[in-house]
Amino acid sequence: MALIGEELEARRMTLAEIVAEIADMVAERAAAGKHYGVVLIPEGLLEYVPQVRESRRPQYRGGRGRQMREPAG
Repeated sequence: MALIGEELEARRMTLAEIVAEIADMVAERAAAGKHYGVVLIPEGLLEYVPQVRESRRPQYRGGRGRQMREPAG
């Protein structure tokens, strides 16, 4: 299985849907006695997942235009 960012974006897949698709494929292969395989996940794939891209946008507080910062941890 090869995950391609542009295809995932066109299908507007959520992260949960991507994980479910991978898990379903692994389960189908295991049921067929194929206990091996490869899943190619390209670097930067998450940039094509709309929910992840939306969550990475800067968050603004009130009308002052100041960017909120995440707490140091």
